Amino acid sequence: MILNICDSPDVLSVMSVVKTFINIIRISVPIILIVVCMIDFVKSMISGEGATFTVFSKRIIAAAIIFVLPLIVSFIVKVADTNIEYYGCIDNANSEYINVLYANQASALVQTAKTTLNSGAYTSAKVAVDNLKDENAKNKLKKELDIVKAEMDEEKRIKEEEKKKQEASTIDELKALLERINNQRKRISEIIRNGLTGGGGSAGSVNAGDYIKIESLNGKYTKEQIQQMSEAQVKSMSKEEFFDFIGCAAQIVYNECGGVLPSITIAQASLESGYGKSFIDNTYNVYGLIGYPGNKPKIGSLRQFDNFYESTYYHTQYFFTYSSVYNNFLNNCKSNNPIAAAGSLSAYANGSQTYPGKIQSIINTYNLTRYDPQ
Repeated sequence: MILNICDSPDVLSVMSVVKTFINIIRISVPIILIVVCMIDFVKSMISGEGATFTVFSKRIIAAAIIFVLPLIVSFIVKVADTNIEYYGCIDNANSEYINVLYANQASALVQTAKTTLNSGAYTSAKVAVDNLKDENAKNKLKKELDIVKAEMDEEKRIKEEEKKKQEASTIDELKALLERINNQRKRISEIIRNGLTGGGGSAGSVNAGDYIKIESLNGKYTKEQIQQMSEAQVKSMSKEEFFDFIGCAAQIVYNECGGVLPSITIAQASLESGYGKSFIDNTYNVYGLIGYPGNKPKIGSLRQFDNFYESTYYHTQYFFTYSSVYNNFLNNCKSNNPIAAAGSLSAYANGSQTYPGKIQSIINTYNLTRYDPQ
């Protein structure tokens, strides 16, 4: 057996053509020779020439050899080796046997599709079945393929439902997480607000046992980085960079002791220092603090601080120290209402009636409430 070539319907289809060609030669050539021989024989009889008869005899012998030769070759091949299948291939190369092999091949592909429920295997099987010439086999295998298709569709539907359930579960988990975060943020804001004033509305610090810190909204600067920042670096900042820097300092102080909302701290620093460009050197005082705190030295009219964190800290402590003047201000900060709180800041600028409006305008123009607890 050589490569099972006789089991391939494609090979047998080629063999069928070869077989037809051989049969045409075996039949047509001898007939042609016999006709020619008959013509030569008639000519020989009429003319009485021996040469013509000799040619006739040779052609008769050639026709016989051509007719018998394939039989002789087949006999020799069979006797020489009974395992050789070339002759068997040609012998089996008929349309009925080829159709059977194609049907077997299609059936095997259908079984593979049944086992794997794979779309590629299904497509191969469908092509093979559609090409069958045996209508009975084709109809039978098509029914089997319909079952396979139904099973594939059902499997696909189940997978899609499982995927949707997983996605829905993930969405529900995210919603629950967001709800927990929002609840926590509300709790944080409430703790801070409740800690800003003691009994009777007087200002006070947050109780350490109840206080939960808020993460910085931008997280660009740590407390240590703020303490180490030079005045030259701050003066070279753009407005947005200045907002972020002072915003981080304000949030850290707000986390530590409550009090002034970061948006108001940033707005006051922006107004008092020309957005960080025009405060007195070596003071780190961007808040225009003049009389407070009394224990700090002055350079010119401004109190001098060691760094920007310290000046931000004392800016908040100023309002706690003078809480009797800024009671409404602190209560509005407690209510997370920076615009209303800014309306109570005229005393900060020696009673200026335009000062509160300027702070409110800066807060609104630059959306500084994004730095406040949400």
